[in-house]
Amino acid sequence: MKTADIEENDKRAEIAQACLDLLRKRSGCCDPENALADLLANLAHWCDRNDTEFEVELRRAAMNYGEET
Repeated sequence: MKTADIEENDKRAEIAQACLDLLRKRSGCCDPENALADLLANLAHWCDRNDTEFEVELRRAAMNYGEET
């Protein structure tokens, strides 16, 4: 993997960390070990309310990750 790709993935990971930090701050509900699972569950609830299939988007995310690594 090229250095530019590694740097881009570092940025993506930083954005993800910011999302997890915001979730924990706004909800006050979860410890760092459970924050990711809680975020994923919240996104599933969002999908239910926005005519979006969570499982489809999760598979798409896995494909994106595979292409980016």
